[in-house]
Amino acid sequence: MMSKQGVVIIEATDMYVRMVCIQANRLCHFDAVLRTGPKFSLQGMSIPKKYRSFGVILVMPRREIIFKLLDLPSGHPEELRRMVDVQIASQVPYAKEEMEYSFDILQTLKNGHSRILVGVIHKTKVDHYLQELQSQGLQVGQIIVSSIAIIKACGDLNSKIQEEGACYAVLNVDQDHSELCLSIGGRIVFSKHLSAGFDKVIQTESPVLVHEAMRVLHSFTQTYSEIYPKGIMLVAPQPCRDVLIRQLQQNSDYEVGIIDASKQEPCEGADLSKWETHFGSGSAAMLLGAVGAETVSKINLLPAVSLRQKGAQKSRRIRNRFFISLVFAGISLTVVLNIHFIRQQVYLSKLQNVYEQIRPGLREAQETADLISIVRDNRSQGVYVASLLEELFVLTPDEVTYRDIQMGRDGMLILQGESRSSGGVSLLQKNLVASDVFQDEMLRYATKRKRFREEITEFRMTCRVKF
Repeated sequence: MMSKQGVVIIEATDMYVRMVCIQANRLCHFDAVLRTGPKFSLQGMSIPKKYRSFGVILVMPRREIIFKLLDLPSGHPEELRRMVDVQIASQVPYAKEEMEYSFDILQTLKNGHSRILVGVIHKTKVDHYLQELQSQGLQVGQIIVSSIAIIKACGDLNSKIQEEGACYAVLNVDQDHSELCLSIGGRIVFSKHLSAGFDKVIQTESPVLVHEAMRVLHSFTQTYSEIYPKGIMLVAPQPCRDVLIRQLQQNSDYEVGIIDASKQEPCEGADLSKWETHFGSGSAAMLLGAVGAETVSKINLLPAVSLRQKGAQKSRRIRNRFFISLVFAGISLTVVLNIHFIRQQVYLSKLQNVYEQIRPGLREAQETADLISIVRDNRSQGVYVASLLEELFVLTPDEVTYRDIQMGRDGMLILQGESRSSGGVSLLQKNLVASDVFQDEMLRYATKRKRFREEITEFRMTCRVKF
């Protein structure tokens, strides 16, 4: 998910909260804070105001997600959704009303069944994340699992992972934890959170991490014997890389490859000590895989109600665009009709000039000059209205819908409409103040009222066009 403006990626790990901003496919801002408790928090995180309007991808830690592989006797997405809805409650330790889930159809098996990967999270967890992000003015459009971002990032760095039918295991080693991921053709089919990280490897050189990874991988391939990786791709910082390669070669028969994710150049203005801690080890580079992660998995754990709201916002954007286009068409038609009428008046004035002679003719000539001036004004205004409405559409938040737009000859613009959130009116006013096109912005009124079960804010706002 990449918006036209850019994207903010926020990753929560066991130890850190990391954030990157990407614009025009370029990393332009990075920050990371140490987690001070079990709850997710953005306290101390630097998120420049100019990036807060970007789309947000939240990368959830693997340990907070339950993955389940299901083989179901259907190939139709709607039938599969109903089957998952029935079966998943018996597969996880949550009641149906306590969880959010999403699934990805991986393949059609030889017996005609569909193999799907289901991701499940407890509602209270995802609600806490969303509330914290929304309190900072950030709107989440996608929630993915860290394992999905890892496979996407590794596939970008090593094309072998994306080859059709190629099965690889990826062992990504972070500071205090690791993740073992399995993909086929660059699409994730399995992953597991491992409690040991490179800190433990460096301190003890004990093969505890490798033993745990091999045990998990062996258990999976025993259950799904048709899935067997060609090799293991290791993503680990240089200080422990050689140790882990040796341990993997001693404790498995897999071919071991290296993915070096530590070569990302620092973005402008980055804290170099933080950069070295996170990108120097290669661990932060994995979250860059969140961009375009839908090619690895369709799993999006954004709650269903938020997805519906997102669809409603898209519908409102289409309605707003149609309404503004309609207003523009009306104004343009008015200008065209006025020009036709004025031409007739000019012609009539000329006839009157010839007939009345001298003084009456002078008076009519003056009227003719005035009408020509109006024609020029209206013609130039017709061109100006197009760019004016385009600017207004860019400045309008998704949650704001207009009911009436009027503009006087003196450049006074009257906006009347409603917002599905109180913050939408404030954001519209703030955008108008910051615009180079409008001035003298004033909120005439803003009134909250109930519509069905939804609270909306009706408003009337005026501003003047800078000529």
